[in-house]
Amino acid sequence: MTQEYGYGYGDAAYNNAYPQGYPQGEGQGGQEGQYHQQQQYHQQQEQYDQQQQQQQYYQQQEQYDQQQQQQQQQQQQQQEYYQQQQQAPANAVQGEIKAEKPFTTAYSSPLLTEQLNYPKIFHPISTPYGMNPNNPVSKFPLPSLPLPSTSHLHHRYSPLLDQVVNLFMRDGKKATAQKNVQRVLDILRTKAPPKEQSKYNLISNHPPLASLPRNPLAYLQTAIDSLAPLLRLKTMKASGGFSNQVPEPLNERQRRRRAINWMLTVSSGKKDRMRFAERFAEEVVAVVEGRSSAWDRRLQIHKTAVGARANVKVKL
Repeated sequence: MTQEYGYGYGDAAYNNAYPQGYPQGEGQGGQEGQYHQQQQYHQQQEQYDQQQQQQQYYQQQEQYDQQQQQQQQQQQQQQEYYQQQQQAPANAVQGEIKAEKPFTTAYSSPLLTEQLNYPKIFHPISTPYGMNPNNPVSKFPLPSLPLPSTSHLHHRYSPLLDQVVNLFMRDGKKATAQKNVQRVLDILRTKAPPKEQSKYNLISNHPPLASLPRNPLAYLQTAIDSLAPLLRLKTMKASGGFSNQVPEPLNERQRRRRAINWMLTVSSGKKDRMRFAERFAEEVVAVVEGRSSAWDRRLQIHKTAVGARANVKVKL
């Protein structure tokens, strides 16, 4: 009975009864079976870990080889680029140019071309490999020198638009004012060309009226500059306790400020069912067509200023 179930003494009996290991939970055979199973598990785990390490090693080796190949290709392309620069012709569009002179920027400047004998187009050494340095491709090329006045970060918009935004702003909400100005320009873009009128004179250098909807900024500037007054009346004390009104000229920003405020006052009295941007856009069209009541204020100020010009004191 003991030999049939492997409980007899001797390794031969155990091996005959359980060739793959001893059963668990009974006597010495169960403990030894667990030990053999643990050894097999550890051996399999070690083999698996070795395979994983070998795979990681092979992957790292492949990545390293690829990086080495890319570096070699870049070095070759860089050497070819330098050779092309050295073999470039010594004469350019304006004067002779030293090919080995390093250029750190890529832009065109007629001023530097004339004074310092620089080429018209500067190509940086950091030109991407594989790109023709004589014809660089750039999505956003560098601007030409000298830089325009609107290239500053805080002065990149038109001065007229900045002034209109500041006059539209209420309670410090500048983003809302900018949205309203954008809506006004969008509405002006969709309007029909204004009708010609001979009652009031527009500014002399205004663009053709038929082209104003295609350029809403010119549309707005034509209305504001045409309505802007040239003079203001300044009250000054006179002899005998009296006061006189003396006309005084205005600069461009002051003239535009008064015109915009007049247009805001007139547009605020229009129908409430229209939005603010729609009311102001309608007022711009009315000013250009000569239908706005703001023209009366301008004529009244000019008429009074002409009558009070005798109060101006001229020092000889």
